[in-house]
Parts: sequence; C-alpha cells; structure tokens
Amino acid sequence: MVFTLKASLLMWLLIIEADIFLGHIPLAPYGTPGSPETAEAVAKASRQSTVVFMENHGVITGARHIEEAEWFMENADAYCKMVLFADMHGGKLNQVDEAGIADFLAIRKNIGYAVPEGQPLYNFREYNGYTMGIAGEKKD
Repeated sequence: MVFTLKASLLMWLLIIEADIFLGHIPLAPYGTPGSPETAEAVAKASRQSTVVFMENHGVITGARHIEEAEWFMENADAYCKMVLFADMHGGKLNQVDEAGIADFLAIRKNIGYAVPEGQPLYNFREYNGYTMGIAGEKKD
C-alpha cells in the first residue's frame, strides 16, 4: 500500500466503518526483515490496532482467526483506495466530528475491539496542504 512507502499514517475519521473495525492504524518504522528490532516495532504498534502498516514493507493484520485477519486486510486495502481515489478527484476531505467519534468508539468497545487509552482523537488535520473540514460543518 502506498501509505507504507510514503512512511505516512493513514488519516482516520473519514469513513466510520473503517474506524470502528480497523481503528487507528499505526505505522511501524522500517527495520530489516526478520530482525528482533522489526518484531519489537510491530509488536508495539499492534497494541494499537488490528492492522499495522510497516514502513517500506507492507501491511499485517492480527485477529481471532484467519478469516477475520483476511477481512481486516481487505478493509484496510479498500479504505486506502477510497482515500487515494477521493484525493485524486481533487476534492477536500472531511473528518467526522467529536460526537461521531464518541459514538463509534462506543461501538468499537461494545463489539470487543480495543480502544487504547490516551489515543488522540485526530491523528492529523492537515492533508495535502489544506486543513480537512469536519463533516456537517457549514462551508464558506
């Protein structure tokens, strides 16, 4: 996925279904394949999400069974494509407001997925040179 090559985090709070099921997708720093340092970086990142982007490697998922891991991978891939296609069309992206965040975090907890304490609500607000809007906000 292109986000692993750019060494960038995928912004979240754009598509609620992805946020509920995938959570905040962390980026594990580059490391030599198979090295203890890489394993440690991925283990640390995996405490935050069921999906981990590995800088200049790819994506890994963890789950209760293989079908769920495959489902997470397919959803991460689809989410990345949607963000890239939306960006290619030149429109500015909007994120969900804080009330929406509270709702989907509650859903995430209720279905048994982790919500790390102290995780920022927005991983970033700037994207491609502009500040993303909030869904439902009045536009000038």
